[in-house]
Amino acid sequence: GRPRILANIAAGEARRRWPSNRVVAAIRAALHTSPGSVVVVMAPPDELEEAGRIARDAGAHAIVPGLRDAFALVATADVVFTPDTSIAHAASAFTKPSVVMMIGGSAIFEPYETPGRFVYSPGPTLESLEAQPVIDALVPVVQAASGDRARRASTPQQLRPAKDEL
Repeated sequence: GRPRILANIAAGEARRRWPSNRVVAAIRAALHTSPGSVVVVMAPPDELEEAGRIARDAGAHAIVPGLRDAFALVATADVVFTPDTSIAHAASAFTKPSVVMMIGGSAIFEPYETPGRFVYSPGPTLESLEAQPVIDALVPVVQAASGDRARRASTPQQLRPAKDEL
């Protein structure tokens, strides 16, 4: 199957919002790195229009899930790309490779033992974080996830013995 990348734009507060044009650039870089990946841009209801613009400009899909569906999207993603929100911590709970954008000086809030990368803003908001450091973090995480997915697809599945063989 194709790698699944979940790009969360919900930030909860303005200082954790990353500019849309940079989200587009990061998604495009991920798709260039792993052609054929499926990217879903996840947003809260009040950001559906923005999620649609980002998805259209980046070649992705937009969705506004409820909480249960949001966690299901995290659980089934190969990579999660998000500002530091509950979605980053859900990715940690599911041990999903993640690229989490953090406000500088907030290392204490890093999701616990999460595979992937944390990228810190140089200023007090994520708007101060340029696209290139995020792309530089996202590309190797997507490459690793794509390789993992390809290895899983080429490995024969273990067959369970029939009941009478037990």
